Amino acid sequence: MKEYEVKIKLTEYLLANIKKNIIGSEFRFDFGARRADIITICDGIATAFEIKTSGDNVTRLPQQIYGYKKYFDFRFIVCEPGNIDNVRKVISKEIGLIMVDD
Repeated sequence: MKEYEVKIKLTEYLLANIKKNIIGSEFRFDFGARRADIITICDGIATAFEIKTSGDNVTRLPQQIYGYKKYFDFRFIVCEPGNIDNVRKVISKEIGLIMVDD
């Protein structure tokens, strides 16, 4: 899948399952130095979602997660089955993992 297809699936899921939710895409934070693929704010809780498709490299993921930890209450990596092993090697248990499949 392409990144925009994963974003659509994630956004549809969030809209259907979490009420009173503010959703942002390509959200800049850390004074514009970083960007989250999708964010939500619900009842004052900020959550970041980083999308990693099968073709994505996870080399920058530790730095991305570090930035998310400073600004967001919860962090999730959204990935496809083809990249899940690479993502698991990089993330800790405090980072959520969501798998998206066709």
